[in-house]
Formats: sequence, C-alpha cells, structure tokens
Amino acid sequence: CWFNGRVKVTSWMGGIVGFAYTNSTTNISDCLVTADFKATDTSTSVYATVGGVSGRGVLGNITSCVVIGIVESNYSQGGLIGNAMTGNTVKAKNCFHVMTKGTAIQSACLSGAMSSSINVKQLPSVDALKGTTGYSNHLYVLDVYDADTNPDGKWVVIKDEIPELRAFTTKEYMDQVKEFYPLIPDISWYNDTDTTFIIDTPEELYGLAQLCNEGNTFVGKTIKLGADITVNNGKATDWAEGKNLPRNMWTPIGGGTDSKTSDRMFKGNFDGQGHMISGVYTKLSAYYVGLFGYIDSNSTIENFKLTNSYFEKVGATSGVSINGAENDGIGSIAGHAAATFKSIYSDAIVVSAARNAGGFVGSITSATALKIQNCWFNGKVTGTCWTGGILGFAKNTGSNVTLEDCLVTADLACNTTLTYGAPGGLAGRSTGGTFTSCVTAGTISVTGGTAAPYGLISNINMTGGKPVNMSNCYNTMTSKGSLVANNGGTPTSANNIQQIQSDKLKGQNAYLNTVLD
Repeated sequence: CWFNGRVKVTSWMGGIVGFAYTNSTTNISDCLVTADFKATDTSTSVYATVGGVSGRGVLGNITSCVVIGIVESNYSQGGLIGNAMTGNTVKAKNCFHVMTKGTAIQSACLSGAMSSSINVKQLPSVDALKGTTGYSNHLYVLDVYDADTNPDGKWVVIKDEIPELRAFTTKEYMDQVKEFYPLIPDISWYNDTDTTFIIDTPEELYGLAQLCNEGNTFVGKTIKLGADITVNNGKATDWAEGKNLPRNMWTPIGGGTDSKTSDRMFKGNFDGQGHMISGVYTKLSAYYVGLFGYIDSNSTIENFKLTNSYFEKVGATSGVSINGAENDGIGSIAGHAAATFKSIYSDAIVVSAARNAGGFVGSITSATALKIQNCWFNGKVTGTCWTGGILGFAKNTGSNVTLEDCLVTADLACNTTLTYGAPGGLAGRSTGGTFTSCVTAGTISVTGGTAAPYGLISNINMTGGKPVNMSNCYNTMTSKGSLVANNGGTPTSANNIQQIQSDKLKGQNAYLNTVLD
C-alpha cells in the first residue's frame, strides 16, 4: 500500500496505522509513505505521538517499508513508530526512512520500541533514497523489480527518483526502469554446431563478449548483426566529461581483461550487414580496449557503423609503464589486431592514458597482415604517444599493413612530455606498410612536448629494410590553423602525396585535384 496524503489529528498518528492496540497482531510489509503529519494536540502528553508507519503501539512485524515525510509533534515522533506501548514485541526489517521535524532527522523509533531490527536505515536526506544513490544505500534488499531477474518484484527504482511501488506505477515510469539496471548478457543464441549466428539485441552482443572472454575464440564461425543495436542512451560527449554516465559498461570482445595472453582473442568473422552499433561505453585499465580487444589475423570485421560511443584506457596497465608497452592498444574498433577491416564508419571518442591509440586500431606488433579498407573515422582521439586517425602503432609488420581508401575527419591530440610519439592523421608510427588513396582532414595537436604532428604518418620507421609505400594520399589537417607536414620521415616510395587546403577537396570540381577512385 502507498499513502501519499496528509494526516492532521489530535493524537496517535501514523502513515499506515494510527494506533495498534496491545492485543492485536500487526504485519505491515511493502508499504510506501510519502506524507506529512501534524499532531494538533499541543500538549506534551503521550497522546501526541507520530510515526511514519504507526503512531503508537504495534505488535508484529514491519518489513520492507519506505517512509518520507514531515513530522509536527510536541511529544514524540519516529521514522517508523512514534511510541511503542510497554510489553510490545516489534520486529522491523529492511525499512528506510527520512522523517524530518523542521530540519532535524527523527530517530527510527523510541528507545526500547524494537525487539529486533535488521537493516533499518535512517537516511540523511531524500536524495539518499534516489536512484543509484538509494541503491547503494541498501535499497537492493527491497523486493525490486527487474524484467530479467525479478519480474514479480513489488518495488521499482529508476535514476534520480525515489523507490516506487510497482502496483501504482505508470507505463511511462516502467519504461524508464530498464534504463537503471545493467543489462544481463544473453548467450542463448549460441550453440557448438552452427557456424553462422545472427544477433539482434544489446544483451546478445554482451553475450558474444562474455563467450569470447571465457575462451570461445569463434574460430571458423561468423557473427552477423540482424538489427541496429543501442547499448546505452545518452551522449558520448557527456560521458567524456564524466556527466550522465550510462548504466552499461562494455568489456571488449576478446582479451578485454588485464592480461596480455592471447588465448581469449577473437578468431571469427563479424559482419554488421549495414547495421549500426551505438552507445558503447567503456573505461578500463586493460591491455586491449575497443569494441574488440584482440583480433586474430584470419578474421574479417566489416559492414557496420559505430556511433555515439566512448572508449577510455585508464592508467598504466598492470606492471607496465605508461609509455612502455608496445603491444598495448586502444581503438574504437579494436585494441590490437592483425585482421581485415572493411566498410566501417566510426565517430567514437577514444581516450588513452597510455600509448598506441588509434581511431580504428590501437596496435599491431607482428608480421601478420592488417588490412583496413574503405573505412571512415569521424571521431576524436586523445593519447600520450603514437596516436593516429586510423592506426596508433605498427611494429615489425613489413609490408603487411595496408590502409586503402580510408577517410579521417577527426580531432587528434597528444598530451606528452616526449620528443617523439606525436599524432599522425593516418597512423602514429608505422614500421613498413602500404598506404593508398587516403584523405585526412580535421585538427591535430600536441601539448606538453616538442614532437611535431603530421597529417599522414607521424613516424616512418624502416628498421630492417621494411618499406613504407604511399600513393595518392591527401593531407588537409591543420594545427593552430596551419597545415601540417605529411610525414615524419621519408617513405620508400611516394607517388602523388599532397598537402593541400581543404577547400580544394570540396564541391563538384574536387575530383580535378585528386586521383582518388
């Protein structure tokens, strides 16, 4: 039951019961009181008693009740019971109250009124009952509704609201309940026999991550999206400022834990079939951070948009200094990968306190192939060392890194005290590789260090004779309003590599200034 009114009588006043006589057995459970109480008896006699649940005397149990209100009494008042009669046996469990007289918080009940109490909480303010704060104040011991785990629950709790009884809750209110509780991964779609699976919901996407991180590499299997998937509502730009943080934290698919072992890498294929994934949020101290953590060389990831998402790598990974781990990485699509990426769009925000941050892929550190084709990064990357619009850091790769027909329209930044490791429009650093028909646009900056940013590749490294070949690439990126140079270093071959004003790429005659396909 729920009382949401006002009580004004001379004496013995309660939110649910006024006076429970000694001979009665009273059981009150799952009741909400949001009311004000005024005892008109101006004397200080025992009659002028006010309680959030019972005014005077109760013999029995008070369980799972929430009380909020203002008390006006000259004698005694309590959040649950105003005054217990001598000899009563009263048991209270899982009850929460904020009862005020003026600005003073009243006691749970008068001294000696309870024969036993378990988890009876006097809270300092109404705000302490609301949303996630209330949940942390032990409201979880109420019988709280959850569509998946407790569909018969009597209470509902949503963000920024006090608990409410489900029996009186409007559909509009109930629609918000799911926004408060973290989703539960769904693995019911998977079996060991099939080789192709279609996932349609956020719960199934989280199930994919759970299965992979438990050791299922999906080798020889293909995952397809059957619908657009929204993991969280809200704005990634708010999350970047620590505001309105979402309910669902993402753990990357494959290697998304604080471990450098690759036994949980993703070895399957992922085909978005033109669908969109939005609202992904993660903030982890892990080696590999992204939609995917660690992807194997035989995988193909393709055909989807990643929008309104936020990925952050916090602190130094366990046992590794900020600038000391070459195979660490963060990217909106993958932290570390030696795979093929095709026809993917991302406008995610990528932030790293460590090195190797890329708009798409953080790092690759082996001679296995990484190929990124027909991809567009339209987001923001902020890192400390080796930051790139598509790729953060490539080492020991020879000619096995290929970027082809890629567009970067992004804001790239590097916060470092180093003399190297500045951002590059396409890649932070590449030891070998082939870069063909790519365009970079947007802004690029360095703070704290002396390293200069570059519009295409910040550091070209040909250690061991590994060639870097570039053709038909156009750099329009600016720093402090001025165009930045194409490359930090000289490629093995450079055919039609241009630093041009962005206006020359605009409009119907732009094709005259390029040899793009």
